[in-house]
Amino acid sequence: DVDRRAMESKTAKVHKYQGLCVAPVTPFDDNGQVNLELIGKYVDVLQKQGITGAFVNGSTGEGVSLTVAERKQLAEKWVQAAKGRFELVIIQVYCDSLLDTQELARHAESIGADAIAVLPPVYYKCCGNDELIEYLREVSSAAPKTPLLYYHFPDITGVYLKLDDFLLAASKAVPALCGAKYSSSDLKDLSGFLKRDRHHLKIFLGCDELLLSGLALGVTAAIGGTFTYQGYEANAVFESFRKGDLTGARTHQLNVRKGADLISKYGNWVCGIKCASSIVTSLDFGRTRSPVCSLSAEKLKELEADIRHLGLKIR
Repeated sequence: DVDRRAMESKTAKVHKYQGLCVAPVTPFDDNGQVNLELIGKYVDVLQKQGITGAFVNGSTGEGVSLTVAERKQLAEKWVQAAKGRFELVIIQVYCDSLLDTQELARHAESIGADAIAVLPPVYYKCCGNDELIEYLREVSSAAPKTPLLYYHFPDITGVYLKLDDFLLAASKAVPALCGAKYSSSDLKDLSGFLKRDRHHLKIFLGCDELLLSGLALGVTAAIGGTFTYQGYEANAVFESFRKGDLTGARTHQLNVRKGADLISKYGNWVCGIKCASSIVTSLDFGRTRSPVCSLSAEKLKELEADIRHLGLKIR
C-alpha cells in the first residue's frame, strides 16, 4: 500500500531526527504583509548556527494571527527553502475552525512537509481525553500520509493534561500520531512518559531554558523560539552533552537561559524574540501583528544594549 509506505517512511524520519529545529519568526514588510523573500536568507543564518529543522507557523511565528492563505504561502516557502538544507520541516496547522485546520493539514501533505503539528482546541475546549483524541483523529484524516505531533503548550492553551497518560492512548486511536512538541516545564510528567514510551513516540522539547534537563532525561530533539538568535549556544549545549562534556553543556545552557530570560524584560515574548532575532541576525523581520504589541524605539535600543552585553551574535 503506497500510503502506508509513505507514512512509515516519514514516521521513521521523524523518529530518527536528532538535533535542533527552529520555531521561526514570520517576517513582515513595512506594510505588515508576509515577507516571503527573506526566508532563503533566514535559512542561511540558521544553518550557520547548526540548526537542522523548522517548526513553521507555530507560536513564535504568530501562526494563529495569520490567514489561512498566508500560512499556506509560508509553508510552501519553508519547504522549498529547506530542501536539501534542513533534515525536517514540520508545519503547525491549528486554527479555531476544524475545517481550516484540516485544509492546512491537507495542504502541508500536498507540498511534502515531513510532519504536521496541532494544538488542542483553545476556545471550545474538549471535555476530556476522549474528545481530544477524536479531534486529533479528525485532523489526521485530512493528511493520512503525514505524521502528526501533538503540540503540548498548557500555559498558553489552558489544556493541562498528563502526557504520560494521554499520548500513548491517543497514538493507539490515531495511527499517524508519532509524538509531541513538549512546551512545558513539568519535567516529572516528561520523565514518566520517557521511561515508558521513549521508543514508540518522539518528543521534541519546546522549552529552551530546559534543553539540558531534557537531554539528560532522554530527549534527542528540540524546537526553540530563541534558536534564531542563540542557535549557536543551544547547539553547543547539544554537542557538549553528546560528547559527555557536562561542564561545557552546563556553561552553554546557562548562556541559553540568560538569552531567553532577557526577553521577559520586554513584555510579550513573541515580540521580544522577533526583535532580538532582527538585531542579532541583521535581517529585518518587521513588527509583530496585533494583538501582539511591538517595542518602542526606546525599548529596542535597550534590548540592543542588553544583547551586546550578553555577547549574542552569529559566529
